[in-house]
Amino acid sequence: MDVGADAGRTGMMRSRVTKRLERIATHHLGSGHVSSMQFAITHQRQWTDSSDLPSSLKTPVPPGPHLVLASSHFVDHSLNYNKPGGCVLVDVNQPDPSIVGENGVSHPWTHPTGAMLHASVMDMSFDPDGEFLFTVGDRDPWIKGWDPLTGRSKIVAEVPDAMEGQWGRRAPRFRNMGFQKLAVMPKNPGPCVVAGASYDGSARVFGLFQLPDDEEWRVGDLSPALLPEETSSQDAYRVATTVTFGRVSSFGRLIVGHERRRGERDSGVVRLYDLQKSQLFATWDVGENAVASVEVSPSGKWAVVGVTGNAALPGENGAHFTQYGDGILRIFDVAGEATRSCLELRTGQLDVNIAGFR
Repeated sequence: MDVGADAGRTGMMRSRVTKRLERIATHHLGSGHVSSMQFAITHQRQWTDSSDLPSSLKTPVPPGPHLVLASSHFVDHSLNYNKPGGCVLVDVNQPDPSIVGENGVSHPWTHPTGAMLHASVMDMSFDPDGEFLFTVGDRDPWIKGWDPLTGRSKIVAEVPDAMEGQWGRRAPRFRNMGFQKLAVMPKNPGPCVVAGASYDGSARVFGLFQLPDDEEWRVGDLSPALLPEETSSQDAYRVATTVTFGRVSSFGRLIVGHERRRGERDSGVVRLYDLQKSQLFATWDVGENAVASVEVSPSGKWAVVGVTGNAALPGENGAHFTQYGDGILRIFDVAGEATRSCLELRTGQLDVNIAGFR
């Protein structure tokens, strides 16, 4: 075997891959700040770049597995400096990156002047099979799904009209708030389930499925009912800061972190929902903090919660809020019925923005 030639080919392949991944840095979307980055293995099932097909139906991606790197971006919301937000997709098998959404407009919103602007893409996540790339924007009340190989719209997990059903009981100021975080349920034999943590305090959950002999994806709304505190006030609300799913022993549970309630003195909370029953069954108090992160252990038994400060907004009473968190890591039994932390660890820090298990 020609070791030298083989090593040279390997070096060239690595160089091509590196150059393609570096292209992600050349797309100066939005304000240039990246909100998240993820890798995924996704598959193109068939080649449809046939000359007898209309261009809208062609799939200019060869079949087989593809390694895809996605990055999502913040934007400036002012009229003068707003630029396209969105996601950049880099397929290491293809020479050029693609932008999620038509012309890079993945999450538009309407400015008070009537101008259509770009929202920041706050979070994104691939589904377990690499079938979808889901994204959420801070001023767009939609969870959207895209083809991770082409960046084309694949399905929209449509948030029902903000005036309909239980959502119509919200104050008008809440109806166009977007999402801060996104999560996809770990792989299961049922439908793909995606959840978003909304700035209006609610958790929106959708299941995606296909009927037999139906190529179109359909969406079912699995969102838990709004709580009384979410409909009782025109002004007080509690931002949902993070969302995740249980796994293994806690499979089927949705975990949503919240900051302190706006408009009054309060504590941050973590809420646990039973998705099968679509109801709240436990609330964890985390003191006068905002929940920064929630991570579930590989066994699904434990959840660790990191906290941060909850600074006052303009016009709010600063005495009701704290700039920093208390630095305590709280561990809860997510598979059981406990409503209080099982263990508290003092980190010596003020904010614990990311926590997890190894």
